[in-house]
Amino acid sequence: MTRFSGVIEGFYGRPYRFAERHSLIALMGDLGLNTYLYGPKNDTQHRNRWREPYTPEEMALFARLTEHARSCGVDFMVGLSPLEFHYSDPQDLSLLLDKQQQFLDIGVQSFSLFLDDMPDRFRYEDDAEAFGTLANAQSQLCHTLQKHTPGVFSFVPTEYYGSGDSAYLRELGEKLPPETEVFWTGSDVCSPSITREETLRVSAILKRKVVYWDNYPVNDLDMRFDPHLLPYRNREAGVWQESSGILLNLALQPEASKIPLITFSEYLQLGEQYQPFQAWERALLRCTGNPQDARAVQWLAELARRDPLGPHEALDNLLYPLMDHFWQERGGAPEQAGPELQGRPPIQLSEAPSMHLRDVALQLEHAVFRLEHLQNRDLLTDLLPWTRKLKGCVRILKLSLAVIDHPQDTRLREVLFEDLPEVRADFHWVAGDLIDQFARRCVWHAHQQGGQ
Repeated sequence: MTRFSGVIEGFYGRPYRFAERHSLIALMGDLGLNTYLYGPKNDTQHRNRWREPYTPEEMALFARLTEHARSCGVDFMVGLSPLEFHYSDPQDLSLLLDKQQQFLDIGVQSFSLFLDDMPDRFRYEDDAEAFGTLANAQSQLCHTLQKHTPGVFSFVPTEYYGSGDSAYLRELGEKLPPETEVFWTGSDVCSPSITREETLRVSAILKRKVVYWDNYPVNDLDMRFDPHLLPYRNREAGVWQESSGILLNLALQPEASKIPLITFSEYLQLGEQYQPFQAWERALLRCTGNPQDARAVQWLAELARRDPLGPHEALDNLLYPLMDHFWQERGGAPEQAGPELQGRPPIQLSEAPSMHLRDVALQLEHAVFRLEHLQNRDLLTDLLPWTRKLKGCVRILKLSLAVIDHPQDTRLREVLFEDLPEVRADFHWVAGDLIDQFARRCVWHAHQQGGQ
């Protein structure tokens, strides 16, 4: 049986609150997921100032969380991330073991050594003299920490993605303790797809089945303006069978992360029978609590669909064919507005679309109202930045349609251009530049119709 199924709190940004962790772990218990790996990069005592112990108050919070996880059938695993570790300094090793002991004392059984996003060379000259290679030094550190770990011990190497074949990884495969689990993210940090074949290849190099640290739905750093609400997808069923497990690195928004997490649990259960977007509809309903709210979140996700699992699908939303048809009815989009947006899907004109753009504008307006009044208040808070952006987009869309209806109304066009920069300046990603482009096309069309 695969050992790991669950989540990682391993992003850059505000760590979750303990109440948010309790809620996630309760859901994980319901879904049958078994591991919560703690390691947020911006917990200073976890990484940047790891030599400092946690206070008794912090440890009391961790103790309650550990007990809650145990009651839910979830293993609360703690990451140790010794930034700038001095391998040949006994004091550094003693401090790291002290940090591990703090968690052992409250009942934590499983640990992971995080050496990701760190230099691929020694910081201290005496380390190079003592160990020769970084892989050798890291392997010896794993041996030491493994001896003090009563549960599962795992390791995130400095090289954690790519082709999976390097001298560093081959040496790790030879020297790591056989029982040490090794994390891998795939061909990239955020891999668009993961296959059974690459899983087997990397596992052979490391001489053990890899555990996937799957960077979805994480949305930190450059991805912080993307909500990542779409389902877990583009992972072959064989990845689950041929790996030692999969943990999802969650997004900065803990409640919104539950949507892809629920779909992930179906992927594990159903294998080749898994249907991502059918699972997604069930997840939306479970997280929102009613069909109307679920549909509103679906509208938002449809227009904010930029994520690493579908890098070429960001603009493949339902507005495009409706806008194409809108301009087809008017003899084509005005050439003055410039070329089509890069990355848009091919133009597919239909004689009679099932919906019209004006109807969708009204539905989006209703969706914004629902999003502003979601029954799930935590989800409302998580999605609020994108709800505001969507609200602005809908306002621009309605103004643009009014410009088409009243081509002589120059003041209406001025209002449009007074509002447009405010919406454009909000970097939370909803449909990219699509609404912006549509607005400018509508103004150019009004000029063609005789507007001054």
